[in-house]
Amino acid sequence: MPDSAVAGAESIEKATDAAAGLTAGVLLRRLIMLYVWGSAAAVVITFFLVLVGLEFTPEQWLGLFLITPFAVLFYVLSDIYVIVRHFRPIAKVLSSLEKGVVPPQEEVSPAIARALNLPFYSFIRVTFLHGPGAALAVLVGLLTADAFMDVDYETWQVAGFVLTVLFFASPTHAIFEYFGIARLLGPVYVKLWRLCPSLREEDREKLISINLKEKLLYLAIFVTTLPLLFFAISILFKTGLLLDNLGIEDPLARLGPLLHWVGGVVAVCMLGALTMSVLTASEVSRSAMRMLDTMREVQQGRLDRRLSIISTDEYMDLYRGFNLMTESLREEVRILEVSQDLAGELNLDRLIARIMTAATELLGAERSTLFVYDRKTGELWSRFAEGLASSEIRIPTDQGIAGAVFTDGGLLNIDDAYNHPLFNPAVDRRTGFRTRSILCMSIVNKVGERIGVTQVLNKRGGPFTAKDEARLRAFTAQVGVTLENAQLFDDVLNMKNYNEGILRSTTNGIVTLDADNRVVRANDAAVKLLHTTLEAIVDQPVEAVVGEGNQWILRSLENVWRTGENDLSVDTVLVFPNGESSSCNLTVAPLKGIDDESMGSMIIIEDISSEKRVRATMARYMSKEVADQLLAAGESELGGKNQLVTILFSDIRSFTSISEAMGARETVSMLNEYFEEMVDVVLSNGGILDKYIGDSIMALFGAPFAGEHDADHAVKVAN
Repeated sequence: MPDSAVAGAESIEKATDAAAGLTAGVLLRRLIMLYVWGSAAAVVITFFLVLVGLEFTPEQWLGLFLITPFAVLFYVLSDIYVIVRHFRPIAKVLSSLEKGVVPPQEEVSPAIARALNLPFYSFIRVTFLHGPGAALAVLVGLLTADAFMDVDYETWQVAGFVLTVLFFASPTHAIFEYFGIARLLGPVYVKLWRLCPSLREEDREKLISINLKEKLLYLAIFVTTLPLLFFAISILFKTGLLLDNLGIEDPLARLGPLLHWVGGVVAVCMLGALTMSVLTASEVSRSAMRMLDTMREVQQGRLDRRLSIISTDEYMDLYRGFNLMTESLREEVRILEVSQDLAGELNLDRLIARIMTAATELLGAERSTLFVYDRKTGELWSRFAEGLASSEIRIPTDQGIAGAVFTDGGLLNIDDAYNHPLFNPAVDRRTGFRTRSILCMSIVNKVGERIGVTQVLNKRGGPFTAKDEARLRAFTAQVGVTLENAQLFDDVLNMKNYNEGILRSTTNGIVTLDADNRVVRANDAAVKLLHTTLEAIVDQPVEAVVGEGNQWILRSLENVWRTGENDLSVDTVLVFPNGESSSCNLTVAPLKGIDDESMGSMIIIEDISSEKRVRATMARYMSKEVADQLLAAGESELGGKNQLVTILFSDIRSFTSISEAMGARETVSMLNEYFEEMVDVVLSNGGILDKYIGDSIMALFGAPFAGEHDADHAVKVAN
């Protein structure tokens, strides 16, 4: 930190400590004591001038000492009353703070305005109340003492005393109290501004602005011009009085040459003092106004403004500091603009390229590289390195300059890369690039974890400076969050694509609902099963999607919302608006967040229509248990294999003669009834109907699944 900044911080800290113990009573006593000390200094100055110039006799001094307490009391009481009145708004706020109550802005704002105006109020009070009051008290006191004590004050003595009070004592007191109060209130300003960062408009309008030009002119007039004029007049008067006492006739005529000389010298000195004051004040004001005007333009956003140094006084340092400040502001704005621009980029590859381009421009470098930490491999990698043809660079975290910076989480500023032990010149030899200086810094995320490294090469115009380090530190602080967001977005996008692939590959229909039972997502299988389109059902209430014929789904959803458990509906029928239907198994499951909060629900639809058709076909040839086993076993049981089975052949005795006697219609009716009875017996005993052969039945036992009692079952069926 610069010495000036340290000194400023220390002064603010001291002011804050001083304000902590500055109560309303203590501050008021100090203001009164400051006034008393100023009055005492004015009395001492006045008495000294009276002693050396007014030729008071002992009797006159005695009269002066007797009237002094009454005269002082006359104007001091009125001054103290005005001081207390001026101090009331400040005392009200400080008293509230002493009680532990934070005063409202409506009280603090006028208190700040009063505190800022208080030095000027004191100046006005001393100049127009205290000074004339003191002069009047002296005049009345001297005349009273002369009347009652017969001390014979001369007219010129009384006039000299009164003019001394007005021209010397009163201006001295005003200046002393003005600067004394301004210094005394310094800690109070700090304390009050913390309670109210900005003034209300009506309080801002009450502020009394006194520019430097007016202050310098006042000092020139009351410290130089008027005292010089008073001194010249008093010298001429005293000389004339001396000549008169010596008996010289017509002293004024004899003082003509001296009068001309003194008048000329005084006029030249007064004119010179005023001229120098005006010129100095104009120079100071002009320099100050240039700075104020430029500051207003900067405040309006014109950060390109600079102050040209046109003097070698303190303003040179002020202008230089102002230019450095605006330059820092431009850099901060540039960093902020770049960071905001980068915040809109979520593609990791493009983001890395833009970050490095911005870093190169901000630091005035030739090249830059950003390495990102790969937690899976424990390496630093970069898909962007300016000037290199390689599409990706990978280095271990314990090797090279970038690895060292990432490991210790610090910063390396290397002036001469080839003399640094961690630098590997092989890359320069391979690429033909000459690395001179390196500035390398780790990047951390918002929780303080290191997520990468920024490396900037070859500062144009010399090595990297402490200012460049501060720039890169500020830039990487902004980039860390943006880079982490891009990485998270990349991970989320990959996960989203992965989940989308799973949904597309899933044959079961999946429909997700939000907390308001509106459709959020549906996979291709669900859209096909529901005979609709994705656009037609997304963001639609589930009631409109399932239709009036499927109210049982709404009841299932209600059960899930009430219990928080899955609800399974087996072998149910979905009815579509066109009258068609489909058999399915349907599961409704609650969707939970990472904190177990409810996010909605999910409907899983398993279409079993084709399975039912297969089962119905198989039921004509085998029992339900065998069909279930065969469906459960899948295609592995449909291929050929060698297996021991029992075969039953059964036919109708004398079928030919019976059929000839019954006729065709009756024979068919009789066979249907006979086969129905016989097939039921076969299936109920674990057999499979193989075929009908005329009036014969061929049944298998032990196919496709062999059992221990297949032959017994065949005999039982035969019986």
